[in-house]
Amino acid sequence: MNYPWDTWSRRHADDVWFIDISRRYADSAQYYSPSGYLTDLDNGITNGYAWYSIAGGRQDYMTYFMGGREVTLEVSGTKLPPASQLPAFWTYNKASLMNWLENGYWGIKGIVTDSITGAPLPAVVTVVGHDEDSSRVFTDPDVGDYHRMIEAGTWTLQFKSPDYVAKTSTGVTSVDFTVTTLDVALAPASGDPVLALESNTITAVDPGDDISFYVTLVNWGGGNGQNVTATVSTSDIYVNMTQDNSTFPVIFADGGDAQSDVAYQFSVLANCPSMHEAQFDVEILVDGSPHATDNFNIIIGLPTEDFESGDFLAYDWTMGGHQPWVITSGGVQFGAYAAGSGSITHNQTSELLLNLDVTSASDVSFYYKVSSEPGYDYLEFYIDGSQQDRWAGEVGWAQASYPVSAGNHTLRWVYDKDGSESDGSDRGWIDYLRLPAHQLGVSITTTSLPDWTVDHAYSQQLNAQGGSGALTFSDLNGDLEGTGLSLSATGLLSGTPTMAGQISFTAHVEDEGTASADKPLTFTINPHVAITTLSLPDVDVNESYNQQLQASGGTPSLSWTDKYDELTAFGLSLATTGLISGTATPAGMVSFTAQVADQVGDETEQQYSFEVLAAYVCGDADASGAANITDAVYLIGFIFAEGPAPDPLLSGDANCDTFVSISDAVYLIQYIFAGGPAPCAECK
Repeated sequence: MNYPWDTWSRRHADDVWFIDISRRYADSAQYYSPSGYLTDLDNGITNGYAWYSIAGGRQDYMTYFMGGREVTLEVSGTKLPPASQLPAFWTYNKASLMNWLENGYWGIKGIVTDSITGAPLPAVVTVVGHDEDSSRVFTDPDVGDYHRMIEAGTWTLQFKSPDYVAKTSTGVTSVDFTVTTLDVALAPASGDPVLALESNTITAVDPGDDISFYVTLVNWGGGNGQNVTATVSTSDIYVNMTQDNSTFPVIFADGGDAQSDVAYQFSVLANCPSMHEAQFDVEILVDGSPHATDNFNIIIGLPTEDFESGDFLAYDWTMGGHQPWVITSGGVQFGAYAAGSGSITHNQTSELLLNLDVTSASDVSFYYKVSSEPGYDYLEFYIDGSQQDRWAGEVGWAQASYPVSAGNHTLRWVYDKDGSESDGSDRGWIDYLRLPAHQLGVSITTTSLPDWTVDHAYSQQLNAQGGSGALTFSDLNGDLEGTGLSLSATGLLSGTPTMAGQISFTAHVEDEGTASADKPLTFTINPHVAITTLSLPDVDVNESYNQQLQASGGTPSLSWTDKYDELTAFGLSLATTGLISGTATPAGMVSFTAQVADQVGDETEQQYSFEVLAAYVCGDADASGAANITDAVYLIGFIFAEGPAPDPLLSGDANCDTFVSISDAVYLIQYIFAGGPAPCAECK
């Protein structure tokens, strides 16, 4: 499904509508056909110029010159398939073709008539701020009906007919796959002037500003407007008119217009909230007598993006193309930072996109700079895929501004390189964007919460961004009830958890308008710390000692200490990981208190005792320094005559059976007199 334009790189005013209906056609055809049918290019659809450009094609001719909406449908990869295949192609496309015909009814329709006679009128119907390149439509002069196929949105329609007073209808809403009916009656133009407000020169207005602007009036009547004055007033509490009246030059009949002779002026209070909509009333007088009234609205404090945060986090920016855009410093238009295209090579693009839900028609403006190969490598700007302008060569900082209608829109900046050559810095930049008034989506930026330990005070601030006015938090489903914790309206999660286990809840935030967001969050409350190592083994003097203490519970990571520094005297230490290590010396009984604490501050302790055993020669029961017959005598005296015990006791364990008995004396006698094994040979 190939949709306009084939001739121009810029997109049709109804590009979004063309994409929607083409996508619907392709999806339906794919449903009724074998896998792989109608899936070429962008999964079955393409903009004509993006595929390959041609001039003089029927599609563009019917759409531009005849006021239709035509596409080029290619249903087969073979130019002349055999007749036997035609029934299959009909089956694949039948439902899509029926849906295609239905598109002609959806959108905005109505009848334009004479307000006095009710007769149908030939009229041109224009979507203000949207139509371009002959996209406006006409009524059938015999019936007066018009049919404006258009994507979903809120629009301003203008109706003009020769010798009739033009009429503008605002806030006209279209919904996908439905029809909105808007009938219009136009009043015949008389020989008198019929004056109306056409435009004003107000651009960006911020709190605290003093504004000068001009007003343009248009004359739809049959007589010239002379001695015209107009007064501009407002009842807005944040705005004070300081120059409210002006005269106008002659405003000629049949569509002539003229700008006020002097500038109107007003000031805005510094405490005016952002994105505040103010209404101004215009009273038009001819020869000092009231002639007509009209009004216009402005948005004060339109949002800006100046990249001074040093990142792309202020708005929901997305990247496209081969390389993302980056934040740059130096050579910027305002402040310290700007946004610049990424480093790309030939036949590549670097794209920056922003989706906005625009609440009222207004402009987007920005400063741009380019340093590229003239005429080949471009910085381009698109609204909803429709190219608004492009720049190449050495272009210093300049400002651009484009109207944006109410509704969902995508703003896109593209640095696009051709197939060869580079020049300059080979990139584009933008800075200080003034965005149209839009719904500020709100989002909770807190992505996780720390685990904690039971019975310890908990305090964590949830954060959110976006929205208008103050943000209010709540526990959406009341899941925190009974946990000892609560979520305040300011987003503070606090209290003392009373039970160990996992806590899951949904944080809800809403602004003072209609925006809101939810974020499911889960964290764990751990039980108290408990030491699970119950005892420690003895160690021989001058031997290496390595024992790992273990604990359960608490919030990682755990940290151990020798509470009273009692291990140092024995050449040992307790690491924060719980490892007791060192070379044990001197001999003696070791007693110390191990303490462990988690990150939250939960702690417990355990007393331990173990012995550093004195050194001895195996079988040297009498501690003479050698194993000989006197040790056998010593053992016999200990066993049978209540003599002193070996010290340490196991020094008399010559046969390594872990007991001191007469068998050890026998073992020594055999070692000394009968060539038996040496003491402790059995356990070496």
